[in-house]
Amino acid sequence: MQKTLTLIKPKMAITAYNDRGEGSVIVMLNGITRTRKHWFGLDEALAGQHRVVTCDLLGAGDRSDEANWSLTIDAQADAVIDLLDQLNIEKAHFCGVSLGGMVTLSLGMRYPERCLSLFVINSSIGSRKSLFSRLSKETYRLIVKGMVTLQKKPAMLRQTSRLMLGSGCTAELEASIIAKLEEIEQSQPVRLAASLKQLVAALRFIPGQALRACAKVPTMVLYGTADRFVPNLNSKMIAASIPGSELLAMEGAGHEPMQDRREDLSMRLLHWLMRVEENVAPLRGERASG
Repeated sequence: MQKTLTLIKPKMAITAYNDRGEGSVIVMLNGITRTRKHWFGLDEALAGQHRVVTCDLLGAGDRSDEANWSLTIDAQADAVIDLLDQLNIEKAHFCGVSLGGMVTLSLGMRYPERCLSLFVINSSIGSRKSLFSRLSKETYRLIVKGMVTLQKKPAMLRQTSRLMLGSGCTAELEASIIAKLEEIEQSQPVRLAASLKQLVAALRFIPGQALRACAKVPTMVLYGTADRFVPNLNSKMIAASIPGSELLAMEGAGHEPMQDRREDLSMRLLHWLMRVEENVAPLRGERASG
């Protein structure tokens, strides 16, 4: 009798991470192509009061070429939970920016018992009818330009970086941020195919009514009013979809406020963590409807 062997592809795992500090755990999840190196010191600032875990999500960092086109946001969330199991962490606060915010929402929907709180920054959910509202027109133009013209990386990196900065960023600060990004790029080059796989996974993330499950977890949704990468409407949609969540506008902040508004973001995050752990009423921000 002939036997048929079924080959099971091993599940991808997060292998690159940093674990520092002591106290309640906060897991920080970054955006498309970003790694644990892209927090611009925010992780170190938080580690003074908390145990901070940062990691390279699937499709980012040294093993970015291992991601496949079937990559999903839920698979990213599963990989994060596997990492927590490996580190013997039962529960954690989750903070995610952009794509990392989607992973944070997936964790809240599918693993609420593992979540102390969710802090979602400049993320998006969209719907099949509003696919093109997930990113700004400027962002889509930049993506198409990079793919069609095969623009050299340094020029593409500078244009993307400027698009993500807030309105109050000085020329001097902008130059230092771009220099830091270029330094990271030289040590850990971004692969175009891997970034597109992450982007496709992000655009496929349309949780709909399932997002209401995040209501079981304290949730803050923060957006930068000067974000030119992801329209603010997305953050407002997320907050409106989660009963009891809070919506907070960060005036003048861009898409990645840890770059040019690190101290401000650190303060807001620490206040949020304190409130959740002490079960205090909102200090500021807008209570979302839902």
